[in-house]
Amino acid sequence: DRSLAEGTGIWREFPLLGLQVDTESRCPRTWQLLTEVEAIASHWRLCPNEETALFSRLTPGTRLKPHCGPTNLHLTCHLGLEVPTGCRL
Repeated sequence: DRSLAEGTGIWREFPLLGLQVDTESRCPRTWQLLTEVEAIASHWRLCPNEETALFSRLTPGTRLKPHCGPTNLHLTCHLGLEVPTGCRL
Protein backbone atom coordinates (compact mmCIF):
# COMPACT_ATOMS: atom_id res chain seq x y z
CA ASP A 1 0.00 0.00 0.00
CA ARG A 2 1.76 3.12 -1.24
CA SER A 3 -0.04 5.32 1.31
CA LEU A 4 2.14 3.74 4.03
CA ALA A 5 5.39 5.11 2.57
CA GLU A 6 6.59 8.62 3.20
CA GLY A 7 9.79 10.55 2.73
CA THR A 8 11.84 10.95 -0.43
CA GLY A 9 12.42 7.27 -1.19
CA ILE A 10 10.46 4.55 -2.92
CA TRP A 11 8.96 1.31 -1.56
CA ARG A 12 8.82 -1.52 -4.08
CA GLU A 13 7.55 -5.07 -3.63
CA PHE A 14 8.38 -8.25 -5.52
CA PRO A 15 5.90 -11.05 -4.76
CA LEU A 16 7.43 -14.51 -4.36
CA LEU A 17 4.27 -16.47 -3.58
CA GLY A 18 0.71 -15.35 -4.08
CA LEU A 19 -1.15 -12.91 -6.29
CA GLN A 20 -1.10 -15.66 -8.92
CA VAL A 21 2.33 -14.46 -10.06
CA ASP A 22 4.80 -17.01 -11.43
CA THR A 23 8.12 -16.33 -9.71
CA GLU A 24 9.37 -19.90 -9.59
CA SER A 25 11.48 -19.31 -12.72
CA ARG A 26 12.89 -15.97 -11.48
CA CYS A 27 13.83 -17.03 -7.94
CA PRO A 28 13.87 -20.84 -8.06
CA ARG A 29 15.85 -21.52 -4.88
CA THR A 30 13.91 -19.03 -2.75
CA TRP A 31 10.64 -20.33 -4.18
CA GLN A 32 11.68 -23.91 -3.38
CA LEU A 33 12.65 -23.06 0.21
CA LEU A 34 9.38 -21.23 0.82
CA THR A 35 7.21 -24.00 -0.61
CA GLU A 36 8.96 -26.59 1.57
CA VAL A 37 7.61 -24.87 4.71
CA GLU A 38 4.12 -26.35 5.13
CA ALA A 39 2.62 -23.29 6.86
CA ILE A 40 3.74 -21.07 3.98
CA ALA A 41 2.76 -23.53 1.26
CA SER A 42 -0.69 -24.13 2.76
CA HIS A 43 -1.42 -20.38 2.99
CA TRP A 44 -0.32 -20.00 -0.63
CA ARG A 45 -2.63 -22.83 -1.74
CA LEU A 46 -5.59 -21.58 0.33
CA CYS A 47 -5.19 -17.88 -0.52
CA PRO A 48 -3.69 -17.67 -4.03
CA ASN A 49 -4.85 -14.07 -4.51
CA GLU A 50 -3.01 -12.80 -1.42
CA GLU A 51 0.67 -12.03 -0.98
CA THR A 52 2.10 -14.98 0.91
CA ALA A 53 5.77 -14.06 0.63
CA LEU A 54 7.53 -11.12 -0.95
CA PHE A 55 10.69 -9.08 -1.09
CA SER A 56 10.40 -5.38 -0.27
CA ARG A 57 12.94 -2.80 -1.33
CA LEU A 58 13.15 0.54 0.39
CA THR A 59 15.37 3.09 -1.30
CA PRO A 60 17.25 5.66 0.79
CA GLY A 61 14.94 8.24 2.31
CA THR A 62 11.95 5.90 2.58
CA ARG A 63 10.06 5.74 5.85
CA LEU A 64 7.14 3.43 6.47
CA LYS A 65 4.31 4.53 8.71
CA PRO A 66 3.37 2.09 11.50
CA HIS A 67 0.81 -0.30 10.07
CA CYS A 68 -0.83 -3.69 10.32
CA GLY A 69 -2.41 -6.00 7.79
CA PRO A 70 -6.11 -6.55 7.15
CA THR A 71 -6.09 -9.95 8.88
CA ASN A 72 -4.04 -11.90 11.40
CA LEU A 73 -3.16 -14.56 8.80
CA HIS A 74 0.26 -13.06 8.14
CA LEU A 75 3.48 -12.95 10.09
CA THR A 76 5.76 -10.23 8.81
CA CYS A 77 9.48 -10.68 9.27
CA HIS A 78 11.92 -7.96 8.27
CA LEU A 79 15.48 -8.92 7.38
CA GLY A 80 17.81 -6.19 6.25
CA LEU A 81 20.09 -7.48 3.50
CA GLU A 82 21.92 -4.20 2.96
CA VAL A 83 21.38 -1.76 5.80
CA PRO A 84 23.29 1.54 5.59
CA THR A 85 24.84 2.97 8.74
CA GLY A 86 22.30 4.93 10.74
CA CYS A 87 19.28 3.04 9.40
CA ARG A 88 17.16 0.78 11.56
CA LEU A 89 14.40 -1.75 11.24
